Amino acid sequence: MGLSAGTVVLGVADAVTARHVSDFGLLADDLWVEVAIAGVLGLLLLFRRFWPLPVAAAVIVGDLLAYAPAALALAMFTVARQVRPPAWLWGTVGTALVLHALAMGCPCAGVASRTVSQLLGFVAVPALAGLYLRTRHELAGLIAEENRERAIVQERSRIAKEMHDVVAHRVSHMVLRAGAIEVAADRGTAWVAQEACAIADTGREAVEELHTILGVLSTGSTAPAPRAPQPTLENLPDLVTDAQAIGLPTTLTMQGTAPDELPPDTQRTVYRLVQEALTNAAKYAPGARTRVSLERLPGAVRLDIVNERPPQRGTSPLPSGGFGLIGMRERVDLLGGTFHSGATPEGGFRVQAYIPVTGPAHAPHKESAP
Repeated sequence: MGLSAGTVVLGVADAVTARHVSDFGLLADDLWVEVAIAGVLGLLLLFRRFWPLPVAAAVIVGDLLAYAPAALALAMFTVARQVRPPAWLWGTVGTALVLHALAMGCPCAGVASRTVSQLLGFVAVPALAGLYLRTRHELAGLIAEENRERAIVQERSRIAKEMHDVVAHRVSHMVLRAGAIEVAADRGTAWVAQEACAIADTGREAVEELHTILGVLSTGSTAPAPRAPQPTLENLPDLVTDAQAIGLPTTLTMQGTAPDELPPDTQRTVYRLVQEALTNAAKYAPGARTRVSLERLPGAVRLDIVNERPPQRGTSPLPSGGFGLIGMRERVDLLGGTFHSGATPEGGFRVQAYIPVTGPAHAPHKESAP
């Protein structure tokens, strides 16, 4: 509204001072007609954002009749900002150039240079400025959309890895335990009942953890997403116990470090690496002796997980989601560490990770449920 009022003031002032009354505009001889047209154009410009082309057309005609350069400049700027079809945009600008030149009495040798400057200052430059701002705004929108889509992809990838680490681990144990019952059912009903109870408990834990993850994904509720306690080094013996329960002889050695001496991110990463490595060993090397070693070094921790050649070839009853070793490497990379995995000369498999320790112990962690 302020710009529209300004164009009215400039138009009226230009007409009243009569600097161009005798030179520019088809109605240059009638001062009050010029004043009236200037006022009408100022009012029309109030609606320039709603109807940019009709307002621009009216301003171009008004400029031809009574010379209104300020109103013309604002109309050209608005058209360039808002009109999308190139034919309409450049057609309007081209018409404004021609009619504004006619309003100034062009062609005329005495005003040639001034005509060029007027055309540039009141038509071309405002149009180019509007087009520049529109293009910059559109580019900013495209960049924001790309960033949003990239964030969505990254979050989906993170959630897929978390579901693999948490749920697939539980389900793998359930399947392996069920397979043990199938091949060793003659060990007695008490043992079978114990294994069936363990499978049921593992299934319930998997369902609870899945609900927690899905709670983070829920967008229909304004309540805070549920959060589960993050795993720490204190939970490593539980992983070893679970591995032993499904027939994987596993030992755990921790040297030079206590559970509360490492930052939460490091503890959680170590836990996930051990969890995935033991699950893979149970699937692909059932019955193989497995050693888990965690050593605290100056400014870092070193994790070494080795399983020997299995006494029997693993049948791998579970499909691979493709996130195992890739997810392990990505977790270590996020902490600035190095990760190596591969077969040993003896026929086993080794996973090694070197993780720098840069954060304080007990640092708060903002990540949602695992």
